[in-house]
Amino acid sequence: MDNDATTNPHSDQDWAAKAADLVEQLATTIRRKGIEPLFRFGRLLSYGLIAALAGIVVLLVTLTIVVRVLTDYAFGHHVWITYLVLGGITLLLGMFLMNKMKSHDL
Repeated sequence: MDNDATTNPHSDQDWAAKAADLVEQLATTIRRKGIEPLFRFGRLLSYGLIAALAGIVVLLVTLTIVVRVLTDYAFGHHVWITYLVLGGITLLLGMFLMNKMKSHDL
């Protein structure tokens, strides 16, 4: 049996420091490769959800303002004309986008 100091941890005076360094290096690697990307993903997900909800609120408020302004000031309190105009605009926009999509697929 070999009693060399390099193979026997009990005869090495610095084995505790080496073990602590190894544990610290392992913990740092796990944090850098595992935990930090999860934190970044969570931060991105939460900020993305907040931005999406804020965008939906802004879109709905803007649409409400447009309908109210058109109904009250442009079409003399006839909301059906406002719905007809906005429906026609969205129909034309949808047709244009569908035409663009089909031309790129070919």
